[in-house]
Amino acid sequence: MLFVTPLYGGYLPYGVRRDTYKNWYIACCVLSSLRDLRSLRIDMLIWASSRVLAECEKTTAADVDHRDLLCIFHTLMRVKARSFEVELNFDLPLRVKERLGDVPFEIVLQKRPYDSSIRPWISKTRS
Repeated sequence: MLFVTPLYGGYLPYGVRRDTYKNWYIACCVLSSLRDLRSLRIDMLIWASSRVLAECEKTTAADVDHRDLLCIFHTLMRVKARSFEVELNFDLPLRVKERLGDVPFEIVLQKRPYDSSIRPWISKTRS
């Protein structure tokens, strides 16, 4: 799942739509309706549109509004699974962790390079 922040306002790269958040809510509702879900792993990228497009993958927690993070993760908290892992491209800020409290998933930090197939709005020559 790719989220480009801010949730409201701000520039969005070509091909990235704001209804990603609406679709996220719907997807979480569907997942929460599954009974006895044994294992779930979500790979989530959160990029700040405030960064220069060529550097979106360098987004840090400081670049993202905590309200956007709360929106994303509050929606996800309705989902339950015996084994539930969420992989992120940066660690959540302490203030977000405190507001969320106990979460039904393990957060795993995973930094890795992303190429133009993940961010198609950037030409390969700029990668």
